[in-house]
Amino acid sequence: MKSWQAIWKGRNPWPTAIIGYFVVFISFLIGFVAFASRQKVELVRKDYYAEEILFQQQIDRAKRTQPFHGHVFINYEAAAGRITVAVPSEHVSDGFSGKVTFYRPSDSQLDRRLELTPDSTGRQTIDARGIQGGLWRVRIDWSIRGLEYSYEDLVVIGL
Repeated sequence: MKSWQAIWKGRNPWPTAIIGYFVVFISFLIGFVAFASRQKVELVRKDYYAEEILFQQQIDRAKRTQPFHGHVFINYEAAAGRITVAVPSEHVSDGFSGKVTFYRPSDSQLDRRLELTPDSTGRQTIDARGIQGGLWRVRIDWSIRGLEYSYEDLVVIGL
């Protein structure tokens, strides 16, 4: 019986090392492709690309809202289990319309949209006890006298 040293004596180890390297690399590549193809890819919206085309209009709405900083807010009160949204009180009049949108970045099936119906001070309270805990992107969109406004904030609802 020959020892392994006798078998390898006089042979160049580089071809075997190169072949071994490529076998390991290709195995890794196949494993990664199999892993990546099984991952769930979740876009924020089903009409994500159409929404991106209209993004300049959203930028204009957000800029129009900037002078009202402090009058427009989204506040989550964990102890009370509620979310308070506010718009400028001078905007609450005839011709006012709006919506509050809750986006869940990790699961679009949990997204919800509510009608914005603020009181005379511009505030609306939303019961957050029925909303699953985690990170939410909350956006207020409203229009008054033909001008559209928008405000967005991140809210972490207690887990």
